[in-house]
Amino acid sequence: LRDCAQAARQVQAKELVNLGYKGETLGIELRKRRIDAIRSMKKSYLKDSE
Repeated sequence: LRDCAQAARQVQAKELVNLGYKGETLGIELRKRRIDAIRSMKKSYLKDSE
């Protein structure tokens, strides 16, 4: 029984790490997209003001 509980705990820990990793990569992706959007907005704004 103790081995079972330990194994379950290890699986949980692994899944948590995976979730954290996915969350981080997702956050990075969103940040990149936001930066790209801001850049394109600035570019179009500069074109309009010329």
